[in-house]
Amino acid sequence: MIEGFYGTPWTHAERLDMIDFLQRYGYNAYFYSPKDDLYLRERWMKPHPGSALVQIEELIARANKGCMHFVYCLSPGLSMEYS
Repeated sequence: MIEGFYGTPWTHAERLDMIDFLQRYGYNAYFYSPKDDLYLRERWMKPHPGSALVQIEELIARANKGCMHFVYCLSPGLSMEYS
């Protein structure tokens, strides 16, 4: 499942619930790429601040608990120059 949509972002609790749901139904991968996460897009070269990093680590741990791949997807296109 890819979380990469525009619109109202999910809360951390909703992301954890989605991982649990996906595991119950046999899914094996969760692609984390929400458009509202500045550290995936505008600030992709900077580390996540402490509290956000803790949440990502929790998502990874939840995915690993159910033998699911957690894929962290960067979207660096906003700052790239193609010339």
